[in-house]
Amino acid sequence: MFSIKQFVFVLFIIAALSPVASISAQSGNLPGQIITAQHANQVFGPVLQSHTFNKKMLMNITKNVSDVLLFNLVDGELVILDGKRKPIHPRNFQVTPDQEFHMYAVQKINDLLNLTDAKTVTVELRQRGILTLTTHDGNFNGNQTFKEAGGWTLEFALLCPPYCLD
Repeated sequence: MFSIKQFVFVLFIIAALSPVASISAQSGNLPGQIITAQHANQVFGPVLQSHTFNKKMLMNITKNVSDVLLFNLVDGELVILDGKRKPIHPRNFQVTPDQEFHMYAVQKINDLLNLTDAKTVTVELRQRGILTLTTHDGNFNGNQTFKEAGGWTLEFALLCPPYCLD
């Protein structure tokens, strides 16, 4: 049988390892991590579906949002929500409460956008429902494939729900 000390220790470990978006965003553990595009392909597998978005438009969106943005590809179209799950792009999108989105800190998105002179950002849906944002350095020949071009990828999002900012 477990002693009280063991039981409390197990509860402490479970609580310490449970990711909570609102705590993460406020404490500096912001959702999202930038890795190379090549590493993203190795870790998360090939891109199954993608949508290219204008980098300047995304930069303008981040200027008007202070905390997080939520992304998903819905029926092949890019949908972006603010931290309160209100549609930003397209504005008329009807969000259902159980619809899952991938949450990234605006600071991490801006870090990604500032790494490259590319004109676009590609939102990519990968195996196991993983969604990544990828930019390329813009300095590759047109005959190189998407994977060979290199660049940077933002991943390690929090899923909303269950981890939403309320």
